Amino acid sequence: MALLTSQVERESESFAQRRDRMEALVAELRDRTGQVGRGGGEKVVERHRSRGKMTARERVDRLVDPGSAFLELGALAAWELLVHAGFLRAAFFPPPTNIVSTLLGLAVGGDLWLHAGTTLGRLIASFLMALIPGTALGLAMGWWMGMRTAADPLVRLLFPIPSIAFFPVVIFYLGLSEWGLLLTAAITPFLLIAVQSASAVESLERTLLEAGR
Repeated sequence: MALLTSQVERESESFAQRRDRMEALVAELRDRTGQVGRGGGEKVVERHRSRGKMTARERVDRLVDPGSAFLELGALAAWELLVHAGFLRAAFFPPPTNIVSTLLGLAVGGDLWLHAGTTLGRLIASFLMALIPGTALGLAMGWWMGMRTAADPLVRLLFPIPSIAFFPVVIFYLGLSEWGLLLTAAITPFLLIAVQSASAVESLERTLLEAGR
């Protein structure tokens, strides 16, 4: 294996100029970093304090323990005390200790992993339901002008609508079934995949499309 060797002439004038330039850049970087840590320039900090506000760095310092990267647990402790004191209803704001104990119970009993597996399976199924027809429609829209003219306005119209807005229509035809949930979750990815596939085909050179035929 060949070795690449180099020699640095520390006494040369060019080395001194580059070293001074690098030191100046490092000093400028440290100065700007310190300025950001202080919340900006003096005028910005003075403007914040004149309005009775704290800088972003000061707010973070209030939340973080000194010398620690973890947020204060005081908010969780206050939440727990307010629930036990009756100021917050446990039905709507369950205390953190109950949440942790319930989560651990579900994990130990296996229910957590069962529900997680069911959710993951639904995500994969809905993605496949959207991937195959969405890719086919996008390729057809990008390949044939007639398909693009017919389908593109409808796809563009439905694309900004969230999937949950289609849920009442899906329930009306399919009811509260597993297929209804999967179809609702697959609508938005289907439209997104169709639009992206059509755009990808349109961006190809026409000579490549003709060669692909």
